[in-house]
Amino acid sequence: TYIDGINILHIFQLAYYCGLTRKEILSLRIKDILMDDVIINNHLNINNNTIILSSTVKSILEDHIKYMKYAGYNINKSAYLFQAPRSKGKKQLNMARTKKYERDINIIAGSLIKKNVVSKIRHAGIQEYYNKISREMKEKESITATSIFARCTKEWLRNIIIIKGNKTKIERRSIAD
Repeated sequence: TYIDGINILHIFQLAYYCGLTRKEILSLRIKDILMDDVIINNHLNINNNTIILSSTVKSILEDHIKYMKYAGYNINKSAYLFQAPRSKGKKQLNMARTKKYERDINIIAGSLIKKNVVSKIRHAGIQEYYNKISREMKEKESITATSIFARCTKEWLRNIIIIKGNKTKIERRSIAD
C-alpha cells in the first residue's frame, strides 16, 4: 500500500495551524485556496466562516501545490486539494478518497494514538492558539477569540481546554469533530 506522507504531513499542519477538522481539510478544493494559477488566497471560506491564512499556512499551501505538480496530481481548480493516488483514467470517488486518507493517517500515527489523530492535532493547535492569545487578553476574551478561531461553541471549547491559573491542558477524553 502506497502512503503519500507529504499529503499526510500537510493535513496535519492544516489541522494544527488553522484548527480545521479532518472533514474540512478533505473537502478543500484547489479553487478554495488559489486566486489565480499562482497566488494563494489570504483566507479560506469554510461553512460560512472566513479563516485568515498566516504566512506559515500560505507557505504550507504553496509547498503543497508545488508537490502536487511534481507528483503528477490533477491540479485543475475543481480538483480536491488532497487527492489519493490513482490509476490514469479512473474517476476517484470522494468516499474512497476519504477512506484512503483515514487509513493512511492511522497507519502513520501508529497504534498508540490511532483514534482521532487529526482531531488531537487540531486540539493541540487550538490549545497553542489559546495559550498565545491568553497572554494578551483576559480569560473571557481569550475563550471568545479561540472559539472564533476554532469555529466552535464556547461550551465545546471549555470541554477541550481546562483552565487552571496560568496553566492549561488538553482534556484527555476523546471528543469527535
